[in-house]
Amino acid sequence: MSDASARQMRNGPTGTPATWRGNRRPDTGRSPGCTSHDEHHDMSSLTKPETETTVVDGVRVATRTVGSGRRLVLLHRFRGTLDDWDPAFVSALAALGHEVFMFDNLGVGQTGGVTPASVEGMADFAASAIQADGNTPVDVLGWSLGGFVAQVLALKYSRVVRKVVFAGTMPAGGAPELVWSQDWLKRASAPAPTAENALALCMPAARPVELLAWRR
Repeated sequence: MSDASARQMRNGPTGTPATWRGNRRPDTGRSPGCTSHDEHHDMSSLTKPETETTVVDGVRVATRTVGSGRRLVLLHRFRGTLDDWDPAFVSALAALGHEVFMFDNLGVGQTGGVTPASVEGMADFAASAIQADGNTPVDVLGWSLGGFVAQVLALKYSRVVRKVVFAGTMPAGGAPELVWSQDWLKRASAPAPTAENALALCMPAARPVELLAWRR
C-alpha cells in the first residue's frame, strides 16, 4: 500500500458486536455491518474480554487479552478494530494455549492519535504497543494490512517477534501493477462504514443474486 492510500485510513466503527456473548455483562451493541454468528456457532462458551486502556507514546490505546500462555498478537486488516475480530476465532486460538493480545492501532477505533501515513509508521507504533508491558518476544498473526505491518515489524524489530503468520496479505510494498481506483479509495475511507460499501469493496464483480445471498 502506498503512503497516499495509507493516508485514507480513518477511524473504524466502535461498540461491542452481538457476536461477543459472555457471563460478565450483556452485549452493548453491534458494529455497523457485523452479522451475528449465533445461527451457526455455539457461542455459550465464549467469554467477552474486557477492553482495557494503556498509554503508549503518550496515546491512550485500547487493548483486549484472552487466554494464557505464549502471547500471540493479532494485527488487523484495513479499518479493522477490536470489535471486528471473530470471537470464535479468538477463543479457538486461546484454547490452543495462547494469550491472545489485540489492540486498536494508532488513530483507529478506540485508540487516540492520528493514523500513520505509512506501513512502517504503523509497525513502529505496533512495536511500542507490544513492548509496553515487557512481555516479549511474541508471536504475531497479521491479516491483510496487518500482514503488511507484521512483515515490517519482523524485519525492523526482530528481537520483539518470535514467529509470524501472514494471512490474506501480500508484500508490504504492495504489487507494482496494483492501482487503487478513486472509487475504491473513496469508499474505503468513508467516515462511516456501510453495507453497500463493504459489498463494493469486497465483491466488486459479484452479480445481484450473489450479493443478495451474501447479505443473508
